[in-house]
Amino acid sequence: PAVTFDGNISSDDNKYFLEFIGDDGTVTKREPMSVSLTKAIELAALPSEKSFEELTEVSVLVMNNSDKQISGKVKLTPPEGWLLESNEMPFTVGGGGETKVTFSVIGKTAAQYNFYAFEAEAKSEISDKTTALKYPLSFLTVAKAENEMQCAEFDGSMGGWKDAYPIYLAPPSEPSEEASWSASDIAGRLFMKWDKDNIYILADVYDDFYVQNNSGQALWNGDSIQIGLSDETVQNSGTYTELTVALTSEGPQMYRHLTNSSANPTGLMKNAEMQIIRNGTKIYYELAIPWAEVLQKPDRVKAGYVPKFAFLINDDDGFGRNKYMEYSQTLGAIGTYNRLP
Repeated sequence: PAVTFDGNISSDDNKYFLEFIGDDGTVTKREPMSVSLTKAIELAALPSEKSFEELTEVSVLVMNNSDKQISGKVKLTPPEGWLLESNEMPFTVGGGGETKVTFSVIGKTAAQYNFYAFEAEAKSEISDKTTALKYPLSFLTVAKAENEMQCAEFDGSMGGWKDAYPIYLAPPSEPSEEASWSASDIAGRLFMKWDKDNIYILADVYDDFYVQNNSGQALWNGDSIQIGLSDETVQNSGTYTELTVALTSEGPQMYRHLTNSSANPTGLMKNAEMQIIRNGTKIYYELAIPWAEVLQKPDRVKAGYVPKFAFLINDDDGFGRNKYMEYSQTLGAIGTYNRLP
């Protein structure tokens, strides 16, 4: 059976039993059973479309998995040094629907790597149970690189990325604890910078078991990252560049699976710089990709330009890709964007 419930229910070993009660009130039979549990209310983090300096509000998404309308309140605890106009906001969402709940920010303190951890709690009017979510804030904006970044000099130190904005994929339940990240089967964050010639990318990926036995076109079938980029004005999802990047036995490789220009053929890319470093369960990918390699009209890149973008982490635990985590719905959709301020 499927069960919709309030709050954060847990059960030892996730085992449930069906009990048959006799006339005298004793259990006459006890059978194990499979139960599909679905929270009535779920929360999802929403990214900021503004830079830190421009940010005046943050939002969370409330999703109603039941078939009835639910009203309640969301409580949001911001990072230290931040102040919200109100820490609680009401919500009403119909059965099977979702709604965005927004909090006004009236004070904030900058942090390195723009890491800001929030905690949201949702509570309905008819239940004393709460649904909780701890999450780091993602940003849909890209910092300008003050100087050309040299991937060949990258040694795993992230000092040159302290002012960049992160996008998080599958962050752990305790995002402020490094041990929680290190224990992840797959999790990551992505930073980007830009100048008139290049898009710079640093992917900081946690993977408890690194496997990459492929090369070239098959890179995606092992531990790797994939990137999709297209021009600001592109409407057709088929007109974009798709790249896979991985550390192979032959060294770092970047393969172009799809292209939006006959001048940039599919195959291994030669005109991009990359450095990939493994450190325990962490893998760093630093890339410098010329705009001319991924856009049809690279000369249009300037402040305010909005290229379409997608990012994916592939995970291989020994038998080929067994799962992936993605920013955007599919690389074929390229439905999200990142603004160049």
